[in-house]
Formats: sequence, structure tokens, C-alpha cells
Amino acid sequence: KTFKLMSNINTKSGNAGGLTKIVSKTITVSLSAYTSGDVVGGVQTITDGLYGAGGTGILQSVTIIDVDARSAAFTIDIFSQQPQGTYPDNGAYTLVTADSAYLIARVSVVAGDYVTAGGKGVATVTSLNIPVFATGTANLYALISTTSTPTWTATTNLSIVWGILQD
Repeated sequence: KTFKLMSNINTKSGNAGGLTKIVSKTITVSLSAYTSGDVVGGVQTITDGLYGAGGTGILQSVTIIDVDARSAAFTIDIFSQQPQGTYPDNGAYTLVTADSAYLIARVSVVAGDYVTAGGKGVATVTSLNIPVFATGTANLYALISTTSTPTWTATTNLSIVWGILQD
């Protein structure tokens, strides 16, 4: 028998099996109370989340770090290109029809996902294995909405960390 050796080398990056990309972002939040269904922080850019313009990958994990330990529940929508609708922080989240064409993933973070570490609330959702792609750039975009009623004590008390396996 003759066997053919298969190559799993990314032709863009030259790496075998992909690259792990960690993107951390502090989300600017309001000091006013949020209500369930509000946008948290406006549109978030996951800068260079993928390798090169039009890149692909697998969203592996999402970690929320909440300095105030509010254990807020969130729904996180991921987009392949920047949403064009108006999504202000602490305003009601209503997805614009045109933006729904670019919605490629949804991740839920619930209060039970949190643990307390150093007085901070930390929630990590793992094993997502969601295929993602970017349109025209290497960036992904996210809209985070709360399904609870958090209030933060400083505008920089919420962060998110994205774990992406780049193709």
C-alpha cells in the first residue's frame, strides 16, 4: 500500500495546527444601574482575533473578570464584521436586522459560572469550539448584553478575555 502524508500547515501563517490567540479587553461600563437586556460597553472589537484579513478560527473560551464581583449574567453575540446599528452602553439591546447577517456566534455567561478569586468575580466558559470567521479584517466584534441588573463602582471594573484558536 502507498500512504500519502497529510499536511496540516496553515498557508497564511506557516504554522502547523493553528495558533492560540488571547485577546484581553477592559470594557468601559457606566456607573448607572443596568437593567436586563441592556448593552454593556457598546460594540467591542476583538482586535486581530484571527490571523489576517478574512481569517478563520475557533472560539475556545470567554473569561469575564469583574472587579466588583457582581456575578452578572451576560449574553455575548459575536459578529464577523463591525455591526452598523447603534448600540450604546446601558441602552436596550435590539439587534438591527442588517447586522443579523453577520452574527456568527452566541455565548451565555450565567451567575453560576463565577468563582471568587482575590475578591474579584471570574467566570470562564470553556470548550466552546465555535467556528468563527472575519469579513475583510482580522477583527471580530461583540455585543455584550446583561440578563441581570449589575452596577459597577468604576468604569474600568469589567474585563473580558477571548481565547481563540486561529487557523
